[in-house]
Amino acid sequence: MAAFRQRIVAPLLATLVGAAVTIGAQSPSPGISAPDNTSFFGLTPQFAVSPDGQQLVFVAAATGRSQMLWSRSLATGVARALPGTEQASYPFWSADSQSVGFFASGKLKTLRVASGGLAIVCDAPTGRGGTWNSSNVIVFASGIGDPLRKVMSAGGEPTVVTT
Repeated sequence: MAAFRQRIVAPLLATLVGAAVTIGAQSPSPGISAPDNTSFFGLTPQFAVSPDGQQLVFVAAATGRSQMLWSRSLATGVARALPGTEQASYPFWSADSQSVGFFASGKLKTLRVASGGLAIVCDAPTGRGGTWNSSNVIVFASGIGDPLRKVMSAGGEPTVVTT
């Protein structure tokens, strides 16, 4: 049980606390704004800071376009759109800060940020957030009121973690 808490529950709680901090926020930080001709997407901004503290990933919509993921270097402030992430919501980082998990079109997906390698992990009809540990296990909420599920980041059939 202690190993479960350390590997699954602790990162999930950190994600939930981070989400709670953003409620009512106008932007992820007073000093961070959406790129030109875009706006943060959602009732509250959806963003995640990489575990290494070097990048921010967030959901924004360009004028007249669907929302998608953007990555911003916290060192340079430069933001770039991440192709293949249209309709994205609720992003979260891998433990190694190399990949991002997100939900789009009823699926849980992952993206290698540097290379753009996109993968579908599993079905997640109305994904609501997740966390990705160093053992490459993703724990996620597949919908409001649904139990938490876990799946390997390489893909597979998710299994129920909570009731």
